[in-house]
Amino acid sequence: MAIHFSKMFSATKRASSGDWSDEELQATVASYAEMMQFDAEGTPYVKAHYYRDLSTRFGRVEGAFERRMQNISYLLESQGLERLRGLKPQRNVGANVQPRLKGFLDGVFGELSTPLRFAEELVDTAGVIEGVKKQVTVNAYERDSTAKRRCIKRWGCTCAACGFDFHKVYGDLGKGFIHVHHLKPIHTLGGSYLLDPENDLRPVCPNCHSMLHRKTEVLSIEDLRNILARERQN
Repeated sequence: MAIHFSKMFSATKRASSGDWSDEELQATVASYAEMMQFDAEGTPYVKAHYYRDLSTRFGRVEGAFERRMQNISYLLESQGLERLRGLKPQRNVGANVQPRLKGFLDGVFGELSTPLRFAEELVDTAGVIEGVKKQVTVNAYERDSTAKRRCIKRWGCTCAACGFDFHKVYGDLGKGFIHVHHLKPIHTLGGSYLLDPENDLRPVCPNCHSMLHRKTEVLSIEDLRNILARERQN
């Protein structure tokens, strides 16, 4: 059953000054998120109905909400995240609106303020000061919640490399927790590449995920399994 994000926020009237209120921005983000969920599930919806509903609730023209959703597309795409088809990114967010809109998006899509870098790009550099913390991040496909859910639905939450199951070890605290790993190195993919979560992603625990990306050339899960088997025999 789809979560009706747009019903999470109460209807309020727009400020007479014409500035966008927090309630308007929250409701717009909620509507955008609901459409993304419908999109992922293959459930039909009509964007114009959302614009009309928001216009009725807040007394602002329908086109304003469409443009604001295009701003959302811009913020998502600029962080390497999936956006709604048919809502092309529009950059003119507004200095007053952008930080607030980004904050509301963080609550729904998570960590938009964290710059994305592909794990394959994080290579060792000569002359680095000893003790400096090395950050390992994952790519946008691995961060995308829709793709992750589809991967887990197909393969479960057991690590494909070592077999670790957080639920079995940590009980309810670990239920449903796992990373997902992209089988095809990102740098080998073209810009028009279409992700197939069931076939392109695999669940892996954080330790194995780090080991897969430990070297400049990404290890295959099979290679990592062989390393684990060899080390267990020693």
